[in-house]
Amino acid sequence: MRRGIRMTLIIVAAAAGAVSLLVVLGFLVIAAPAWVLLARGTTFDSPPAAPPLSALNVTRDHGRTTQIHASLAPGYRLHDLVDIRLFDGFTGPEPLDRAERRMGAPTGRWVPPEARAAGAEEWFRASGVHELAPYYDGPFGRVTLRPYRTPEQGIFGMPVGYPKDCSLETLFKDARLRAQIVALLPDRGVAAVNIHGSDGWGGFEVSLGRMGCTDVTLGWRD
Repeated sequence: MRRGIRMTLIIVAAAAGAVSLLVVLGFLVIAAPAWVLLARGTTFDSPPAAPPLSALNVTRDHGRTTQIHASLAPGYRLHDLVDIRLFDGFTGPEPLDRAERRMGAPTGRWVPPEARAAGAEEWFRASGVHELAPYYDGPFGRVTLRPYRTPEQGIFGMPVGYPKDCSLETLFKDARLRAQIVALLPDRGVAAVNIHGSDGWGGFEVSLGRMGCTDVTLGWRD
């Protein structure tokens, strides 16, 4: 249970220079005792996982799946398993001004729609940044650099994508991965599906239902 709770909390990696914080993909529910969560109908489960996964952790609210954390087995890479062409040219989170200089003039600026599934969205709200976000339209959809504030390095931009085609078959190139994730999705609505690297770091979160996805947050590339 402790592992399941931890993995619903924070996926953060810190580095200096060109690499920055990865997205916080959960909120600090670890501060709440496990018995409080259980009393509210929140449960944690670790169903069996098979290649290309090494572990699965599932959070449910009164029996309905709300979050899925999937860890890749050693030797498997995200871009081989998941279609991330939407994010071509984006490196993950980086200082917002530097990202704009590197990417060039944006297509426009907007207030991004909130993620359908709770997870990264809770963290964006807590970061307290309300400025307009630049967005870039491309052949596979729209990517916006959602701003968030870091403790020491100012405002960063997190790539969040809105694909034109996000069916289950399009998103998951690997049928084995797709089958394991789909088996855990709620019958209706969406869940926050997080994919982690074999080293435990992660930051690929997608609001996913049985009809496909609505938005994808990219905090990690391999």
